[in-house]
Amino acid sequence: MEQIFSRFKEIADQPYGYLRKWKEQNGKKIIGCLPMYVPEEIIHAAGMLPVVLQKSNEQISLGPANVQSYFCGIVRSLGDMIQENKLKFLDGVVSPDICLAIRGLSNMARMRMREIYYFDLLLPLAVKNKASRPFLRDELDRFKASLEEFSGNKIERDSLLRSIQVFNENRALLRELCDLRRKKPGLIGAADLSSTVVAGMVMPKEEHSRLLAELLSGLRKKEAPFNGAVKIVLSGSLCEFPSRDILDLIEDAGCIVVDDDLYAGGRYIASDLGVDGDPLEAIASRHLDMAIPCPTRFDQGSDLGDYLVNLVNTSRAQGVIFLIVKFCQPHDMYYPYLVEKLQDAGIPNMMIETEHEMPSVGQVKTRVQAYIEMIRRNAK
Repeated sequence: MEQIFSRFKEIADQPYGYLRKWKEQNGKKIIGCLPMYVPEEIIHAAGMLPVVLQKSNEQISLGPANVQSYFCGIVRSLGDMIQENKLKFLDGVVSPDICLAIRGLSNMARMRMREIYYFDLLLPLAVKNKASRPFLRDELDRFKASLEEFSGNKIERDSLLRSIQVFNENRALLRELCDLRRKKPGLIGAADLSSTVVAGMVMPKEEHSRLLAELLSGLRKKEAPFNGAVKIVLSGSLCEFPSRDILDLIEDAGCIVVDDDLYAGGRYIASDLGVDGDPLEAIASRHLDMAIPCPTRFDQGSDLGDYLVNLVNTSRAQGVIFLIVKFCQPHDMYYPYLVEKLQDAGIPNMMIETEHEMPSVGQVKTRVQAYIEMIRRNAK
């Protein structure tokens, strides 16, 4: 089991090195997907490898020359890599219309990466508006036709359904991993689970699922020695993946993560797609009927605050730690409302603001320890 976790960590820590080597060995086209919500199944059905692009761990040097300094770390980091030609192994990029910062990065990337395939995917913001479904369905048809033209492969209904089944299987295995974490606190560390999900955003889903199945066969038999740590839910980190250092710090301070709504976690694997009807309609429904409400959308018919309260109750957590990416405008606007919802429900919460080049984590650790002490004191 440790060997598999180590493999996932290696790929999650160095995704672009892995992808360069994979392309040399397989020769297939790689399509980079800016976060979030690109329907990777359609890319897979076209015979190409979809990968979720992520920031590097290197210091940002050139990014501010072409993207605003008040954009989030992932946008500035990817801007750096594009200018330094570090993503030249990509055959294409798909950019979803998620926020102003991603839109700015997309404009810069399109100019800097003229030689590769590029597609701007327009996703409805008001997901319950009556015009959103026909609009999104037309957009998915346009995306499918564009991929067919670029790849030279016709995306038939059966091939798309097969790809959906591959992705559904992978999501189901990852959800089982999350269920084990919830039922056996301490069995799976937050950093290990995050690395496992992130590796699956990079690897071919078939290979990732094979390793996951092997991992789960061992974890199902293993018991976790719960040490009385404070059980918490992690919330936030839209688009940007939390660093291993932050996740380890939280659990080393005396917390244990039992659930989350992170993109590199529960949000990415929340919804399967139906395989009985029109596959493009199923993809549209996943976006319009989000299992986990998202601060980048509105008029959702569901509420992220209520979702978080329910998540805390069902996982028997004792509090919530928000991981808010610095300069993430959608989440910054939503955060005060979420705090109010949790306070009304009597759920302790705290916020850690993360950024690309984190300052000393010493102060963060002190704050987490104080938060844990408050929860324990109030529980007496």
